[in-house]
Amino acid sequence: RSIGSKFAPNEEFGQLLSKVSALQLQAQVYEQNQNIQKTIDQQKQIEASLTKKMDLELDFVRLVGRFGFLGTIVSEVLEEIAVETNKMLANIPNVEKVTLGFDIEKNTVKGEPKKAIMPFVTIDGCKSKLSSLSGGMLSSLELAVDLSIITVVQRRAGIKTGWLAIDEAFDGQGASKESTLDLLSQFAHNKLVLVVDHGSEFVEMFSNVIQIVKENDGSTTIVAN
Repeated sequence: RSIGSKFAPNEEFGQLLSKVSALQLQAQVYEQNQNIQKTIDQQKQIEASLTKKMDLELDFVRLVGRFGFLGTIVSEVLEEIAVETNKMLANIPNVEKVTLGFDIEKNTVKGEPKKAIMPFVTIDGCKSKLSSLSGGMLSSLELAVDLSIITVVQRRAGIKTGWLAIDEAFDGQGASKESTLDLLSQFAHNKLVLVVDHGSEFVEMFSNVIQIVKENDGSTTIVAN
């Protein structure tokens, strides 16, 4: 009995040490978990801050970009171009029943809206693609659009263009060519307009004519005032 009583305190001390070691281990694990949680919280704060910044940037893009303020300006400019173009088309026989318009939004393959400028024409009240026009009608439309863009830019910017160059602008117009030239003549007031064309039936409408005659070994340039 005396021997057993001597070893009993040592056993209790060993058990106590084991409990202390277990508590220390738990404390270490708890501290590690706290550090991990702190790191996670910091990452969440950083992520929240970045998300907020991205949301602000997206809001700015929506406000100012093509879906917002700038998009509105583009729509207004396109509307002005269409109005000016249609005024001109009404005076050209082969397109007098044609009007131009612009769709700003179309659907993608997945059915999601996408901003895009899609020109279209209306013929006798029926909306159609530009590809439905004949070659001569398309020439008249393209010239009217070019002149309208210049008109709108001049009006909005408060400037005047000094010259305009046109290459083969009357292809396929037939009887409408004279009306187109009249329109161009009105537009050319106080401007230098250079017209490149293969026809010669309306040369009298131009104040200066440079004729290039093709020959076997080259070409000859004839200047008439």
